[in-house]
Amino acid sequence: LKAVYRDGTRMSLHEVCGMIVAAMFAGQHTSTITTSWSMLHLMHPKNKKWLDKLHKEIDEFPAQLNYDNVMDEMPFAERCVRESIRRDPPLLMVMRMVKAEVKVGSYVVPKGDIIACSPLLSHHDEEAFPNPRLWDPERDEKVDGAFIGFGAGVHKCIGQKFALLQVKTILATAFREYDFQLLRDEVPDPDYHTMV
Repeated sequence: LKAVYRDGTRMSLHEVCGMIVAAMFAGQHTSTITTSWSMLHLMHPKNKKWLDKLHKEIDEFPAQLNYDNVMDEMPFAERCVRESIRRDPPLLMVMRMVKAEVKVGSYVVPKGDIIACSPLLSHHDEEAFPNPRLWDPERDEKVDGAFIGFGAGVHKCIGQKFALLQVKTILATAFREYDFQLLRDEVPDPDYHTMV
């Protein structure tokens, strides 16, 4: 097994195994959180019209789900997933190391500094998303690039398509086979003390 870092240093078997495990399980918690929020919002009585619309999309669907039909023929389910990520993002902060000095407005960010952006703050900016606490899968962002639920640019999540496939498949299967009901008519606010 020949695995090396960019500088040519060999990776140990332990490091290679760690990378494989990370690749296999990356996104597990984010997909679980997104599925949970999507289902909670869809089951809320005030969102019945959205659940009805999702049921209509699912009912027109073939019984056998596959990659193509889930990814290409479930646009409303995808809007529900994206809106859940926008309203209740599974990642509160994303950090990166600056590779080269960059000027942003009147600020200079030196090489080696750590910068951070928050999907939670970006997704709750009223200028980009009016009435940001409202769960509305038909909303459009008012500011291009404001939705960063999967990151953006060269650092966009490489598992985005798999995550969408996974969550949309769960929603389609669950809502096709079962009638869910919330035990109370409230969708709880996120507990930011227990989130990633």
